[in-house]
Formats: sequence, C-alpha cells, structure tokens
Amino acid sequence: MVDTSLILKQFTLNTHRLGWTKGTGVLTFRMITAQFCVNGNAKQAEISAVFGIPKATVKRAVKRYREEGPRGFYTPRKPRGAAVLTAEVMADAQALLDEGLETAEVARRLELKPDTLSKAVRAGRLHKPSKKKT
Repeated sequence: MVDTSLILKQFTLNTHRLGWTKGTGVLTFRMITAQFCVNGNAKQAEISAVFGIPKATVKRAVKRYREEGPRGFYTPRKPRGAAVLTAEVMADAQALLDEGLETAEVARRLELKPDTLSKAVRAGRLHKPSKKKT
C-alpha cells in the first residue's frame, strides 16, 4: 500500500511551486485531485484534509471527472439564458415604458419584481423615455 499522505504532501508543494492555486491552475488542480480519487490513489476525505478544501468541492470535482473526464474541467461553461426577461417580456415592458408608465407600475402589470426592471434600465436593455419639460 502506498502512503497517500506523502504523495499528497509532495503534490501540495508542487501545486504552489507551479502556480496552480490561481486561474487555470485551479482547474488543473481540481482535475488532478479528482483523478487521484477516481483512480483509487487517494480518498476524498484525504484530499479535503490535506489541501484544506471543502469536501463538497472535492465531491463536485470527482463527479465532473466521472461524467465528463478531464475535458469537463476546461470546456467553457454554458451561459444561462434570460430566466425572467425574455424577448417577449422585454418588448412588452418597453411598450409600457414608452407609454410613460413608471418602472414600478410596469413591473406590477407584468408581474415582475421592480428591481428586475430597474436593473434592465440601468444596463441599457430597456429605455425610459426622457421626461418632457413643461
């Protein structure tokens, strides 16, 4: 039986030396530690204890490695689509704003949170007509 604690301590020294504690190195670190667990070289609890990583993080990495392999750590994440402000809702909201309604009233009519619409206005995705001077 191989002394896994010695291997993990050496690996710890190398991760810092190689700069694997930042950026893409974190992904490589997670991939390699997950590989250790899947191949039976170390237990998830050992990885967690030696590196001071939450157990949930190790479990998540192992699950990703089992499901997607090493490639799963380096493929870009799929962005989430609009959950609430779909194109149809945005068009409806813009039409109501163009009629001169306040953001809070538009949100109430469309059954949205007022902050959701305010954020869209601040981000420039919706436009409030400028108030006319009398």
